[in-house]
Order: sequence, then C-alpha cells, then structure tokens
Amino acid sequence: MVNTPSMSTTRRQPSLAQQLRQTILDADETPYGIATHTGVDHSMLSRFLRGERDLRLETAGKIAAYLKLELKPATKAKRKG
Repeated sequence: MVNTPSMSTTRRQPSLAQQLRQTILDADETPYGIATHTGVDHSMLSRFLRGERDLRLETAGKIAAYLKLELKPATKAKRKG
C-alpha cells in the first residue's frame, strides 16, 4: 500500500472528549467524587469514561471547571487571505 498524505505519520491531537476522559482518570480524586462535587450523575460519568456515551458541553464544562482545566489551541492557526 502506498503512503498517501492522509495516511502519513502525522499524529492527530486527541479529541476533547478523549482528553477530558484521560484527565478524569488521572485525577487525584475518584470519578465518583468528581461527579458528586460537580453535580453530575455518577452513572452518566461512568458511561462516559467507558466510551458508551458523550457528555453535553455544559456537563463537560462543569467537570473542566472543577478540575481547573483550560481550553487552548494546540498551535496557532494561520488565517488565509
């Protein structure tokens, strides 16, 4: 098979959901504790962590704020034109 640009070795950044999932799993607090402190249903958070469901942006925002996360661009995008 020929290596095309779309198949190059350039690594994509993990999705926002993947990054949030990993941050929750790496936190010093249990997912149950995070859910309790943020008012998020712990079974819903558990399903998110297993990849069985997505979170609403509002819910992800509550968790991100509790964990003191910031959303930043990986690299500065250049505008065309």
